[in-house]
Amino acid sequence: MAIRFGKNLPFKYLFPENTEKLLHLFSISFQLLNLSEVNGAVQNRRAKQEKNGLESVSGMWGNVFSDLKTKGIKEENIAQISIPVWQQPIKKL
Repeated sequence: MAIRFGKNLPFKYLFPENTEKLLHLFSISFQLLNLSEVNGAVQNRRAKQEKNGLESVSGMWGNVFSDLKTKGIKEENIAQISIPVWQQPIKKL
C-alpha cells in the first residue's frame, strides 16, 4: 500500500523516524512565538505609559485612580478604600 501525501496525513506517516523531534520542534516554536508576542505587548504598554502617563493604560492603578478622581471621589476616600489592598512597589531597572 502506497502512502499518498495529502493535507490530512499525520506526521507519523510523513516523517516516521522524526515524529517526536518534529512535534518537539513545533512546541518550542510556538512557545517562542508566544514569548515574543507577550514581550511586544509589554513593550507597547510601557511605551504608551511613558508617552501618555500612567493613566493612559486601561486596568492599571494610574488609570483607576484617574477615573476615581474624574468622578469626584476625594483622595481621603480613595485611601480608605485602598487600605485593605496589598500593594508592593516594583523597582524600575
